[in-house]
Amino acid sequence: MKKCIGLASFLFISITSIAQDDINVKNDSIVQEGKALYQSEMASWYGTDIFLEVFKDHDKIGGYFSYPQGNAATCVFFSK
Repeated sequence: MKKCIGLASFLFISITSIAQDDINVKNDSIVQEGKALYQSEMASWYGTDIFLEVFKDHDKIGGYFSYPQGNAATCVFFSK
């Protein structure tokens, strides 16, 4: 009986440990994606502010997009 309880305890601890590792991997990927989205949004926000301050003919602005480039982000604006 003690062997069964010991084996059951071992299996429970092993499964819990494996599940915890899986959760940590998923959390890490979610955090990385969140940081990438935040960086892109900040590039868009600051890039738009700077662009609108410098380029005064707002009627010609068609749109923009931003993308990561190494440790920085690039924001590209295009005309209509």
